[in-house]
Amino acid sequence: MIRKLLVGASAFALMTSAALAHPGNSSEIFQTNIANTALVDQASSAWGSFSAIDQTGAENSADVTQSDDGAAVGDVFGNTSHINQSGDINLASVLQDNSGSLGGEEEANDSTIDQSGFGAFAGVSQSGAGSHSTVTQAGDSQSASVDQTGSGDNESAVTQDGMTNSALVVQANSSDSAVLTSNVSQVGANNGVDVTQFGEEASSSATQDGEGNLASIYQDSFGGGALDSAVTQVDMLNTATISQTGVAANSEVHQSGEFQIANLVQISSGAAGLLSYISQAGNDNYADVSQSGDGWVESRVEQGDSLMVATISQDGVELLSDVSQLSGEGNTATVTQSGEGNSSYITQDGYGHFATVSQESGTPAISWITQYGAGNIATVTQ
Repeated sequence: MIRKLLVGASAFALMTSAALAHPGNSSEIFQTNIANTALVDQASSAWGSFSAIDQTGAENSADVTQSDDGAAVGDVFGNTSHINQSGDINLASVLQDNSGSLGGEEEANDSTIDQSGFGAFAGVSQSGAGSHSTVTQAGDSQSASVDQTGSGDNESAVTQDGMTNSALVVQANSSDSAVLTSNVSQVGANNGVDVTQFGEEASSSATQDGEGNLASIYQDSFGGGALDSAVTQVDMLNTATISQTGVAANSEVHQSGEFQIANLVQISSGAAGLLSYISQAGNDNYADVSQSGDGWVESRVEQGDSLMVATISQDGVELLSDVSQLSGEGNTATVTQSGEGNSSYITQDGYGHFATVSQESGTPAISWITQYGAGNIATVTQ
């Protein structure tokens, strides 16, 4: 049996729960079975830094580095890390640095990692005040990486159950009052989530249940507004890509079935906000939505059955587009709107329909297209 334990500038101890009452650096480590390795390095601190590592199984490794040069806030101390690993060949690494500024936050970096299974990896890097991160992994060969920076409040939660799922979260806030929130839940196998958040206020959630689903979310908020994005993927081999930039935008993507593709770009310069909803059921459907403007712009796409295509491009103020492709196969809808006060409604039921709408007049315009049967073609330009 081989055990290796290294503790650097921390106040090392194998202690009871009394260690939690620390003012200052403290470490609690418990290891069983073979080849477990724990390395904790806690630098000089006014009050903070606490680390507890509990490893059970074989070939587990945990590496925690904490540097707290700030001060305590109330009863809360800067930098806290909890790692619990059970199984074989798990690896967890945490690096926290509050950069000497707790701001008005009640926590200055907090990371909890819980791994159970075979071959899991979790890495967390936090810098600045008010960072939170929770990673929970069950199953085999899971991978999670979280990188949080800034002086505001970042929150990230990653939950993985299954095998070979991966999650990457990057959060960088821009002020003490900024709040970035990310939630990732993965069940199944070979699912991937990539979340990048910048700015003042952004919230995202990604839920995957199945195999081979991919979700990418990019959010860059500024101007005091808020960005909100939610992705839900069920079944297998679905892809969702969301990019949100600006003051206020809200998006939802729901995918079930196989080989669905949804692309969404929102660029907002006004407080009224951009709204987008995409729902895909069936197989092999494609939706592409692009929205920009300084006022209210809304789009809605609903696709069922298979081989549906919807493309929407909107730039302006008070624009509305609604595309319904719920039954049939091989229907195509294309909507382009600019200006102010335009609305478009398209309903396709059947096979092989084509609908094209372009509304770019200087006055408000509204159009309705309804197609049944097979092979109908409609073109509207106003």
